[in-house]
Amino acid sequence: VSLVHSGLSAALSITVLAIDPIQDWVHSCSPLAVICLSVSTGYFIYDFYDMVVGALYVRAHGILVHHIMVTTCYVMALHCKVAVPYLVVMLLLEINSIWLHSRKLMSMVGFTLANRVYAMTWHALWLSFYTTRVLLPFAVHVGVTLDRHRFPHVVYVGCSKAYNKERHLKHK
Repeated sequence: VSLVHSGLSAALSITVLAIDPIQDWVHSCSPLAVICLSVSTGYFIYDFYDMVVGALYVRAHGILVHHIMVTTCYVMALHCKVAVPYLVVMLLLEINSIWLHSRKLMSMVGFTLANRVYAMTWHALWLSFYTTRVLLPFAVHVGVTLDRHRFPHVVYVGCSKAYNKERHLKHK
């Protein structure tokens, strides 16, 4: 399910960015962008439920907290129609998740770095990690910071507190 979500979310976010040129990073909200974020929000809710029912959260508190924070921010953004383009860009990190899940599946069936396809997947995983999980979030944070005066106060403060709380939990 995670691999399907990653592929669908990455494809939807690329489609949104290719079809709907973004004029206003804070207040733009196309129907396709709403679908893109809604699909991911639904997945996060499903995965949260699955983690709780399967007691997987015992080993991964951070992922559970991450799902709560992301779902809260996505629902707020969709409800208020604020910052949707920024969140669509952040869904590009699912490109990295595609490679992560692919590498994991290949590893589970016995592939090693000696296999050319596995080695290419491993390299794609790290290249996409750097671009989608380091550079993109940095660019989005810069953009949000520059646009902070355009956000409704409650959205900016709420998302900032959620982000800081999540960062604090990761560093414990």
